[in-house]
Amino acid sequence: MNLPEAKKKYLENPKSFRADLKEKLGIDIKQINFYEDNEPFDNMISKLEEFLDKDVDIFIYHEEDELTSHYKVKYRDFLSYSSPTLMHSIVQKPSGFSMNVHNLLTLQLNNSSFIQITPLKNNKLEISRIEAYETRIGEGTRLLEILFDLLQFSNGYIPPLKAECTGAVGVGETYRSTPLDVQKKFFQKNGFVVKKATHQFVELERPKSRGEKMD
Repeated sequence: MNLPEAKKKYLENPKSFRADLKEKLGIDIKQINFYEDNEPFDNMISKLEEFLDKDVDIFIYHEEDELTSHYKVKYRDFLSYSSPTLMHSIVQKPSGFSMNVHNLLTLQLNNSSFIQITPLKNNKLEISRIEAYETRIGEGTRLLEILFDLLQFSNGYIPPLKAECTGAVGVGETYRSTPLDVQKKFFQKNGFVVKKATHQFVELERPKSRGEKMD
């Protein structure tokens, strides 16, 4: 099912749509939002193959001999992506569970760490999920830096980015707990500012960068 089909099915019978979700997920979805692809998201998709051929410097520090090795590689040597797919992302807020229905792009490193990005209204993007399997070496920050570089490359600027923290990611088998304060500090360290906050939920946003769109 694609985005227009999912939206049509919901509008035909919202009550039945919610009932089906509750039966499948075991939770009551209070709000459902449908987001169309926007210009920054489309540009990002269209420029991905060209971006993967971009040269990038890699520095690796070797603790045993206190030396740093330098390598010049291309992004495609360690980065891949999955074609955009329809995603139903669930967020638990103080008012209850909400679901965002949108297309989702996944960027993945060779070790399976990944970052997922979705479109929002007003040419904003949302970081839907980050899974970093080498947290001690700043791999989460590395994934964000790759995303920033991709957006700058494909749009000529970095559009506003949103992130929502609830102290966990996923539902059911994909559920993974992470302290809310740790999540918040991670995004703040990378240029995000808090917009809303409770003891269970934090919404952050990274403002649009300055810059002119490339041809």
